[in-house]
Amino acid sequence: MTVKIALRLNGLDLRSTSEYEQIPVDLEELSFESHGGVSVAVLYSDGPSPAHEVADWAARIVKLMPGVGATEAFDELVSVSDIAARCDVAPEAVRLWAAGRRRASLRQFPVPRQVVGAGTGGKSMCLYAWREVLSWVREVIQIDPDEGINYLDDAQYAALNAELCDLGAGRAGADPPWHSLRVNTSVPAETVRSIVVGVGAVGRGFTQIPGASGRVDSDLADVGLRPSALR
Repeated sequence: MTVKIALRLNGLDLRSTSEYEQIPVDLEELSFESHGGVSVAVLYSDGPSPAHEVADWAARIVKLMPGVGATEAFDELVSVSDIAARCDVAPEAVRLWAAGRRRASLRQFPVPRQVVGAGTGGKSMCLYAWREVLSWVREVIQIDPDEGINYLDDAQYAALNAELCDLGAGRAGADPPWHSLRVNTSVPAETVRSIVVGVGAVGRGFTQIPGASGRVDSDLADVGLRPSALR
């Protein structure tokens, strides 16, 4: 089954025809869409690792479109009216699903991801993750508004967003992401783990680490330190 993944884009406003026309042909496998003021690039993948595939596409966007960043996976939120329109049912039916007054014995309706307009005297609107609603509708109502389309689960979304965060940090020239290094020191391991990173010299007994890569031998357990902190 095809997996749909959308990337939220910064630095690109697809409400503008001129900006849309600047998208390179090398990115034509992606679908570029505007959700109001939110611009997204959508990948439909039949591959075994769609999250890794879309992360590669995010890197290409950054390379081919200077000033444009793929900052995070776009988790589409929908209102009761949106759900009703997509499922071809009355809005009141969706309200009953969400309130737990219909079909709740089979499976609880997804909880809202956001509530807007809840100010004094105003009516609030619940927004739901479409991928969660779709899963519920398929199982409980047994209809398929997105026939043939699947979405990432929460764990996959979190892993993808971590990759995209690292990509953004690399563009900004920030420190590399945390990873494990081994150090050679006579200081007890628990003391090493308690050192505050990023304050210059780390202490006597550390083996100098060349550059910002690799490991050095140690009789201690791995500790999470950035290479730039060991000078």
